[in-house]
Amino acid sequence: MVKLEGEAYFEVQSNPNNPFIVLTRDHLQVKAVGTKFNIKAYSNDDQITGTLIEGRIEVSNSLLSEVLAPNERISFNTKDGMFSKSRIDSVNEAIFLDDRSIRVRQRNIRRHCQNTGKNVQRNYLFYITRNNRDTI
Repeated sequence: MVKLEGEAYFEVQSNPNNPFIVLTRDHLQVKAVGTKFNIKAYSNDDQITGTLIEGRIEVSNSLLSEVLAPNERISFNTKDGMFSKSRIDSVNEAIFLDDRSIRVRQRNIRRHCQNTGKNVQRNYLFYITRNNRDTI
């Protein structure tokens, strides 16, 4: 499980027994099993958006659960609690990618983050916190 504030692009290897979960503010959860997707959840924005590039993700909170197909985007308005779903024409309009990427196999993520957490925080401007043995 990853808690996200900001923007991140994920490529998740398929493991139906252990889905990859991203939590954002306002209790929005994104569950992925073998997929490529982008999440924007900046603390100073009124919108949280999830864009699916490949595979399948489920976006949910206490009121709604929605499954996205490739080239779909879901937006959640944090002020009024409303969701909207749309199609995108190009991956380039949905995400910002550069040559600085982090590639970690899910089974090794805990060890990787423990070993490189400080460098990752400095170089990629996000923070990794570990609440218990099952989450990072």
